[in-house]
Amino acid sequence: MTRIEYLLVCLMEECAEVSQAASKSLRFGLGDRYKDKDTPEKALAAEILDLIAVIGMLQAENVADSDATTYMEGLSRKRDKVEKYILYSQERGIVNKESGDVEFEE
Repeated sequence: MTRIEYLLVCLMEECAEVSQAASKSLRFGLGDRYKDKDTPEKALAAEILDLIAVIGMLQAENVADSDATTYMEGLSRKRDKVEKYILYSQERGIVNKESGDVEFEE
């Protein structure tokens, strides 16, 4: 296994961990404190940071690397697409139309 292959496996694992943390946030609420553990919100933030770190390592290896303009355009394009489908889901009554409908509990 090469270094890049190893990092790709790490990337897959971190994606799965972000997915699991997001799922727990939805299932139990972002501010849940079951057995005095960190909240799902904190766990999600930690997993996202781990994912970003692995992405940075892959970019340092010139895997999935892009210049700043391409990067910013890609982020903007994805945000626009997500917002488009949020609006569509709101129109269908799936997503609440109120802003701030996600509660961050302490």
